[in-house]
Amino acid sequence: MITAHLTDVVIASTVLNIVTISALVLGAVLFRDSLRAQARLTDRVHERDGKHVTALVDRLIAGDYSTFREYPDQDEEGGMELPEQEIEIEGGLVRRSTEATRASAEEELLLREDFPEVFSENR
Repeated sequence: MITAHLTDVVIASTVLNIVTISALVLGAVLFRDSLRAQARLTDRVHERDGKHVTALVDRLIAGDYSTFREYPDQDEEGGMELPEQEIEIEGGLVRRSTEATRASAEEELLLREDFPEVFSENR
């Protein structure tokens, strides 16, 4: 009778051990699969970022840099040169500007004339 109960306990413990080991193996497999999925996602993100950076650098290289001012080889003493044009903006603010920013200043003047309430709120 004791051997029957002992046999039942051994069988139950063996089945319980098999179930526990199976659950651990299943958990390890699921964890490995989630790590693989995360690694693939990270690789895709890095690949996409690399393509984005490459496209950005290509656009910068292909840009038209003729609008930038070429500085002389030797700097003059003081190093500051004033632009040729002056544009006065409402309120007494004087902006010295080159041709490239002159258009934006004129646009700002037009906007100030059309929408004075917007610009009076910013003061």
